[in-house]
Amino acid sequence: PTTVLVFGFPQVGTGLMQADQSISLDLPLRISVWEDEAGSSWLAFPKTAKMAEAYGLENHPVIPKMEALMESLVQAAGRP
Repeated sequence: PTTVLVFGFPQVGTGLMQADQSISLDLPLRISVWEDEAGSSWLAFPKTAKMAEAYGLENHPVIPKMEALMESLVQAAGRP
């Protein structure tokens, strides 16, 4: 089984899209959650900094905050 969680914060995403409209192709953010054949659960997400770099937005002040949020969500979800 696989689930994709889709979420965003309009004020943050809008600011990024105002800087480069084409980043809308990668927003809102997503986390994929799946179970492998052995029964282990996995969580993954596209690296926000790498995504922003593709649009020349790697130095935008919100990017490190987005990356930290994604990391913390995945770590919290992965705790037993």
